[in-house]
Amino acid sequence: QVDVRPSKTVTIRAVKLELGTVSTLANDVEPNYTTELLKCQRYFYRMTQSVVSAQMAWVMGFSSTNSYGNIKTPVPMASTPTLSFAGTFNLSDAANTYPVTNLSLTAYEGDTGTLYAQASGGSITAGKMYILACGSSNAYIDLTAGL
Repeated sequence: QVDVRPSKTVTIRAVKLELGTVSTLANDVEPNYTTELLKCQRYFYRMTQSVVSAQMAWVMGFSSTNSYGNIKTPVPMASTPTLSFAGTFNLSDAANTYPVTNLSLTAYEGDTGTLYAQASGGSITAGKMYILACGSSNAYIDLTAGL
């Protein structure tokens, strides 16, 4: 029995939905948050500016618009993830910033994916390194596997 008067605060940690007077929940070990998060991240991982600061990845230019680099996930994902994104992203070098028009994942193995980033305007240089960075505070990259 629980006292549920309006002045009381009640925290419910578990609910028994089974017949009988003895709860099987009493024998359950409290889940470890970190372990449960890592299990979830096998299926979904969101990269945001707050997760990885402003820098998402290093990429190398392969043509005037195309660049490739690696991104890592906290754990290996359950299957090859699909990539979706929202917000704006930029490729930056020491002097310039180039808007990104497309992002995709071209390969994934273990906990590392090959990221393709396309810059607009044909203005990046093959063989040069760039930082892929969030161009807006609400930008994110989602990796989804097996859902």
